[in-house]
Amino acid sequence: VTLVDNVPSVTLSDTNNAYTEGQGALVLDSGLVVSDPDSANLVEAELKITSGYETGKDVLDPAQDVTKILGSDGVTPAGLTSSFAAGTGTLTISGTATVATYQALLRKCTYQNDAKDASNAQRQVTIKVKDSSSYSTGSILTIAFTAVAQAPVLTGSSTTFKWVEGNAAVNVDDSVAISDEDSTHLSSAEV
Repeated sequence: VTLVDNVPSVTLSDTNNAYTEGQGALVLDSGLVVSDPDSANLVEAELKITSGYETGKDVLDPAQDVTKILGSDGVTPAGLTSSFAAGTGTLTISGTATVATYQALLRKCTYQNDAKDASNAQRQVTIKVKDSSSYSTGSILTIAFTAVAQAPVLTGSSTTFKWVEGNAAVNVDDSVAISDEDSTHLSSAEV
């Protein structure tokens, strides 16, 4: 008899999500299913933005303190940890816990981007889990991203001035500044 290691799996309930810049945390898939036919426990989950990732802007989060997740006895902490590597766009949850515990954790994981200059690029998140010996095949979830145009801002002093018709031109405000968080070009301005 030769034992065969059956790899765990992640089955997504919805592979497409929509996200509008600045909307707050988006739960990736509250109905995903994690299974492993020959292991009661998993040791790791990895969620990685594999396409469209913007370093320092896109964030994946477990949306809870995983160190407080209880083990199978319902009393002792399971010993889980989580970390988000901003350089690679990877959220890793580690530690031995039941398949059901990992499923519950993954159902709460979120995506967020609060940048005011994010790109409209579609993001793809690959989700996989690992038992004591093998990773599952990655399940891919797509996030359709909609950036929001930010209005330019005009700042300056609130100086009051008088100008009499027929007189020479008067400098209205020499401290005027224009800024735009998501563009370096303005198409027009009006005084």
